Amino acid sequence: MNYKLIGFLLIIIFVFGYTVFEALRLDSKFADQKSIVSGTVIKTLPEVTFESFSGGDIVDVKKFTSEGNNVFIHFWATWCAPCEAEFPELVEMIQELKDKKDLKFLLVAVNDDETEMKKFLKKFDLNLDSVVLLTDTKDSHKQFGTYKMPETFVFDAQNQIIKKFQGKQPWTQEYLIDYLKSL
Repeated sequence: MNYKLIGFLLIIIFVFGYTVFEALRLDSKFADQKSIVSGTVIKTLPEVTFESFSGGDIVDVKKFTSEGNNVFIHFWATWCAPCEAEFPELVEMIQELKDKKDLKFLLVAVNDDETEMKKFLKKFDLNLDSVVLLTDTKDSHKQFGTYKMPETFVFDAQNQIIKKFQGKQPWTQEYLIDYLKSL
């Protein structure tokens, strides 16, 4: 009987010791990293360019922050049901904030069909100075750690992240509009 108890205790000690060892090894692995890895929450605006939806021009995102603007980058797609569901509210919020001159809205369509995008966007009035429609033809969204749509990032004029929104959002809610007005 004592041998069984000793054997059981040795197994428990081994499992506990191995778990602690692996936890410490994993912790030191994260502590050694000095750069932000894809798939994590980014802290600064990455060096990315997107293609303009209207003419195929290349748009450098940092151009907007260098002009002293906060930048609202929204990744979406017509093939994404939550994106389509939230889009009317997003447009309504943008319309409400159209007079906020230091906030630019970059709406980036990811892996989307141009015909479908045109058909979808025709339903909305996005002909505003504060809105830039872009397409992500080079999978640049991955530099943000974005793999699911919709996802939104807000950056300040110093290229630092202010807020990240994941999934469908209630964009017309007063607290969100007040938050964006306060930037």
